[in-house]
Amino acid sequence: SIGVFFSGTTSQDELQKDILISTVKSCGTGMDLKRLICCINTLSFSSSVLTVQMMGRLREIPGEETHFVDLWCRDVPSHHRHINARKEEYIKIAKRLVESRI
Repeated sequence: SIGVFFSGTTSQDELQKDILISTVKSCGTGMDLKRLICCINTLSFSSSVLTVQMMGRLREIPGEETHFVDLWCRDVPSHHRHINARKEEYIKIAKRLVESRI
């Protein structure tokens, strides 16, 4: 089941869905999503602080492997700079870094 959560959402039922779709700000500071096993970033930015904060959404869950997916476009020059800056933080924090191209 898919839940959509944005700031102002009053239904806690949305947080119990199998897939939760939200924005960085709505599910940012102050949100503890206990069952979160995968985050997918679709924003391009170079801030190391924001990178660490976004990865901080994932918690260590016994018996589960968590994943942080970062999407970027090779055709946009600024995306190259941004992903290189984020990758510096990923290398410091991630247990494993896997790069692939689709």
